[in-house]
Amino acid sequence: MSRREKKVFVIFILTIIAWATESLHKIDAKTVSIFTVLVLLAPVVGVTDWKSVGKKVDYGTLLLFAAGISLGEQVLRTGAATWLAKNSLGAVGVTAMPPLMILLSIAAAVLVIRIAFSSSTSATATLIPTVLGFLLSAETPNLPIAGMAIITSYILLFGSILPVNVPQTMISYATDTFDTADFLKITIPLTIIGMLVWLVFYWTYWHWLGLV
Repeated sequence: MSRREKKVFVIFILTIIAWATESLHKIDAKTVSIFTVLVLLAPVVGVTDWKSVGKKVDYGTLLLFAAGISLGEQVLRTGAATWLAKNSLGAVGVTAMPPLMILLSIAAAVLVIRIAFSSSTSATATLIPTVLGFLLSAETPNLPIAGMAIITSYILLFGSILPVNVPQTMISYATDTFDTADFLKITIPLTIIGMLVWLVFYWTYWHWLGLV
């Protein structure tokens, strides 16, 4: 390992330790991340400078993440997400369907809406409260609301069809080594497989646990 590589290794280890011990020093993960970047760019202890890094930063990616997360927070805060769910799925009579049909309708809607978000965190923060509000308005008696909300959240984890849906893939996408068409050849089959596994778990494991 070169001297610069050793510095990066030590800085990253300290960063991970700081993330893991947040309850002790009360510094949130975002602030720790900012300090990490500052240390990497600092003279003597750092490994590079802002002039060199600034030329290689894909600012479009950063703006996309910021806009996606901000939009998700505003949709949740204003109540627009719950209103949209009730006036779309509710308008076609989903709230009066059997539990399985309600869950499948919600799953399909979440899978499509997930495409509009650039991270699973912002998607979860927006869609799960929306799903809960929609389930509470359902007319079906004895609906397992908590279990259905938990099961729906799993869709947000594998419903990443476009490169912009996950920060990790967006970073690699910014290198211009593949395009969206190449990405879809992998994600669409994986999403279908994920939905089939999700259905198998619905009829077996989650049913045995009493979630549905």
